[in-house]
Amino acid sequence: MMLARRLWWVVALLGSAVGSTAGASTQLFLGIANAPGANGSYWRSELQVVNVGSDEVACTLGFGGVQLGAISLEPEGSYLPRDVLGAHEVEGVGTLTLACSSDFVLALARTYTVAATGTYGQLVPPARVDDAV
Repeated sequence: MMLARRLWWVVALLGSAVGSTAGASTQLFLGIANAPGANGSYWRSELQVVNVGSDEVACTLGFGGVQLGAISLEPEGSYLPRDVLGAHEVEGVGTLTLACSSDFVLALARTYTVAATGTYGQLVPPARVDDAV
């Protein structure tokens, strides 16, 4: 788990070094869950959002066409819920939308379950609406 968090910050630092435009951005995360699975498993998704810019950023979260809430990120601030849907008292599986007032936001999700030997799951990179064909 610590290695995954360290790798995330390396990705965040590399992303900030590359730069971006200051316009608004919308990112989609597929396979976000807060739901039971097979053999007694329970799947949840954590979300890591980091503002790599020098200005405050306003973001909204949506799931299934419903707005979950708004977050405000200070410069170099982060939002790290371990169960993003559970934090908003939502159950289900679907697509999470992250709409932010700046492109200087890096985000990554992980859908996982807890087992006797630890956690396992899948990293969920964002799909940017601007990159759609």
